[in-house]
Amino acid sequence: TTVRGSGQAIDVDHVAGRVEVRNATLLDNIDGIEATVFSADVEVAIVNNVILDTGSTAIATDAANADVRGNTIEGAGTGTGIHLSGDRAGAAIVDNAIEGAGVGIRVEGDGSTVAGNTVEANGLGLQAFGARGLTVTRNLFVGNNMGASVINSFQVVVYDNLFDNDGTNAEELFSDARW
Repeated sequence: TTVRGSGQAIDVDHVAGRVEVRNATLLDNIDGIEATVFSADVEVAIVNNVILDTGSTAIATDAANADVRGNTIEGAGTGTGIHLSGDRAGAAIVDNAIEGAGVGIRVEGDGSTVAGNTVEANGLGLQAFGARGLTVTRNLFVGNNMGASVINSFQVVVYDNLFDNDGTNAEELFSDARW
């Protein structure tokens, strides 16, 4: 499936059950994929999509059981590559490539994993804001203005990541992250 030149390319709003968006190509849309769920038991899989030149957010979800995996995102402008929000545990952002966004990955909420991603040439590679129980591991942060920022977040573990040629590697404010 290819979606070109729309406001919101794929918008799944307040659903129950299971949501899957796989193998889509989204070009020149204002927003890419947004999946807002009705309850904590909804499973969301956003897998192997190509999202190019969004004006705002490429992928956003508040699902606890979100699997955001294997996506390629380029050119989110001043927006966010992947935005995970919600106070539910269990979401995973794994093996994605994000380039050219204001924020590569933004995590708000509890109990998520960010692993194996390549986050390159963004304003901010990773932003954890109000996160709890977040694990960040095996990611590559390259050429971002700042690699990672952990703000007002607790029980955050950041290990085995590579920060290469970022303006500033990382910052931590009002948090208890373990690096």
